Amino acid sequence: MVAVGFIEVLDRGGRVVQRVRLESFPLSIGRAYCNDVILEDRYVSPQHLRIDRDDEGNLIAEDLSSLNGSYRLPSGRRIERVRLIDDARLRVGQTELRFRASGHEVDEAQPYAGDDGLFKSPGRAAIAVALGAAYLMGLVYLHSFQKIALLRQMAQLVPLTTIILLWALAWSVAGRVSSQRFHFVEHCAVAVLAGVALSILDQITDYVAFAFNAESSGRFVAWGGSFVVLSGLLYAHSRLCAAESSRRLFMRTTGVALLVMSLTGLVRFAESNEITLVPSLLKPPGFRVTRARSIDEFLERSKNLQERVDDLVHQKSS
Repeated sequence: MVAVGFIEVLDRGGRVVQRVRLESFPLSIGRAYCNDVILEDRYVSPQHLRIDRDDEGNLIAEDLSSLNGSYRLPSGRRIERVRLIDDARLRVGQTELRFRASGHEVDEAQPYAGDDGLFKSPGRAAIAVALGAAYLMGLVYLHSFQKIALLRQMAQLVPLTTIILLWALAWSVAGRVSSQRFHFVEHCAVAVLAGVALSILDQITDYVAFAFNAESSGRFVAWGGSFVVLSGLLYAHSRLCAAESSRRLFMRTTGVALLVMSLTGLVRFAESNEITLVPSLLKPPGFRVTRARSIDEFLERSKNLQERVDDLVHQKSS
């Protein structure tokens, strides 16, 4: 028989969890096992709703004297009997039902979210991995004050490389389970680029802290930058794993990143026992924000400090 429509059972997010073809009538809805549509809702009566056709062929939904009643949405008006038209929605108990006619139009197919973006091919991802690895090797070279040895430099990157590979493997397995896409090279590229972004952020943080002569400025930049990097990292991985809309993925990953950064900030705040006025790594910035002070001025201002130190030593010895 040709279906005249479908009854859809929706979850609280509006997603379809069950779809039943309307072919034979009457069709019963309720919690009992004798129904055509069985609902797992304790507020739904065993025999709650019936759908039938009238003499003119219209679909009619009729409440079967249920305890909690049936309601038409979005008005929320309780109904005893109502005609079903395309896209009509009803609420029984805490469950939402929607009627869709067989001729209901649907949107065009959307491109798979995991196949767009920066890495449309494993080749591009491999190039990104190579460039990122070269950048990290260059950082090791620039921060080394010993005689350069290639094997020693590569050995210093072994722990980081292992973490990146395991991280990318975990996301690849998750993508394989959720969307049948592995994307191991692409996930490696995302992780490497995130590492490059964090290293650049570290350099910017040091310069800002030195330029403003305040560790708090550097911490603020570090927190904000880490939040952006973490959000981008989770979003890029999620795009490769889940075939969902960009907006939904963005909202989810941003929320997770904000939660992680907030908890991390609270832990660091609770563990901090002292305040550092200058960063441990001093670098001359390419610009100057504060006024330069002469040596004579510095020595003059340090006299009071010396006197205070002498007083403290004298008090302690006495």
